[in-house]
Amino acid sequence: MPLRPTIFSRSTALHFLLSSTLLLSACSTIKQVLHEEPTSTTTMAPAPEQGRYEALIGRSADAITELRAAPAPENPEMRDGKNPTSDEQLLGGQGYLRIGNGFYPSTTPEMRGIALHQGQRVGADKILLYVSSGGAAADAGSNTASTLTAAYYVHFKPPFGASFRDLNATEQQALGVSGGVNLGAIIGGTPAASANLLAGDAVLTVDGKPIANKAAFQDLLRANAGKRVTLGISRDGVLITRIVRIGLLPPTTHNH
Repeated sequence: MPLRPTIFSRSTALHFLLSSTLLLSACSTIKQVLHEEPTSTTTMAPAPEQGRYEALIGRSADAITELRAAPAPENPEMRDGKNPTSDEQLLGGQGYLRIGNGFYPSTTPEMRGIALHQGQRVGADKILLYVSSGGAAADAGSNTASTLTAAYYVHFKPPFGASFRDLNATEQQALGVSGGVNLGAIIGGTPAASANLLAGDAVLTVDGKPIANKAAFQDLLRANAGKRVTLGISRDGVLITRIVRIGLLPPTTHNH
């Protein structure tokens, strides 16, 4: 029996043609995607330097917490310093100790704000700022050419808490001694105040050992830091004793 030719309707032919076109288009798109060069990704510019803080050796937050004269303030006092060395000596005489330094790339208000925020983080009581300038931009008055250094200070409670001086010759003769010290103002909340020492007390002995002079008394206080000592005192001509727990001394360092 002879084969009869297959007859496609017009609609079937159109459907076949449309399907073929879509298939070829898809293949072309896939080929284009496979051969496209990878586009470069956008890289984020590095954030501007925000400065850095360096704690001095032995003066970490944990080391100074129990030595503070008072809790850290919410907002440290911040001002421009004059000379780092003389400022540190002056503040040291007032019971302040430098705990670290901050280094910032400019003197803009933003950087000063960052320096203040760092002081809040480390619990500083005072912040002194120093500007180092240089370069042509600095000569033209641009504050971005200058750098900022911050010195951070904490106020420590005195280990004894009273000023003192050598007994003069008249006082020594009246007491029948050859040494001793006379106490001045007593600072509240200190070991001297807790032991009920009074201004005008004449301290003659420490743990029964005579005090030669002011320097010797200072050495005895340092040697007994963190310990209890018995002071032999003459108060209004009456000999009494007082037990004093000498406070801890601030940590020392040779870093500047």
